Amino acid sequence: MNDALDPEFATVLRDIMTKISSRDVGEFRASQSLAELGLDSVSLAEVIVMLEDEFNVSLDQREIEQIDSFGQLQELMQRARNKA
Repeated sequence: MNDALDPEFATVLRDIMTKISSRDVGEFRASQSLAELGLDSVSLAEVIVMLEDEFNVSLDQREIEQIDSFGQLQELMQRARNKA
């Protein structure tokens, strides 16, 4: 099983993370839990808003609440982009 994220998504995510956190996040993996970043709910909301802005989409709050991993976040973003 491939655990790599889409390169474009990973790059955008890395750029966002460097804007909101000084912590080195290393390489993102699809199976990696969002909780591993150690972000509080406000910081995670910031990440989501910045992703929405970058990809020009709007995510459903109920779907966001179901996300546990970077892979799930990427899939949600891709579905939203396909709808746009």
